[in-house]
Amino acid sequence: MLKSDLVRNKVMGRITVKNDKTHVSFRTYRGYTDVLSIVTMFMISFISTILADVATGALNMMWKLLLPILFCLIAASFSWIVSHTSEDGQENENLLIEFLKDGLELKDELT
Repeated sequence: MLKSDLVRNKVMGRITVKNDKTHVSFRTYRGYTDVLSIVTMFMISFISTILADVATGALNMMWKLLLPILFCLIAASFSWIVSHTSEDGQENENLLIEFLKDGLELKDELT
């Protein structure tokens, strides 16, 4: 697997209108560190753990919760490190921000 295949950059934000002005705020995420990715990874790994344990019944509920949490921590940390340290990750983040600024015609405001 190529290093660039592991790079993930995302943006989540909101658009609000106050005093007839449109305000756009967004946050960039590197790797699988956004809330949606973490919840999805947790749910998939939790369901997989429960289904895998149906036959044996060896795991108690604490382990059924701890293993998916541990998986999420490892996956999110690894994907963040790869996206943060690679040139592709840094370039892609800058391209994504520029795309949003150009596409939404954003101007930086000093507050």
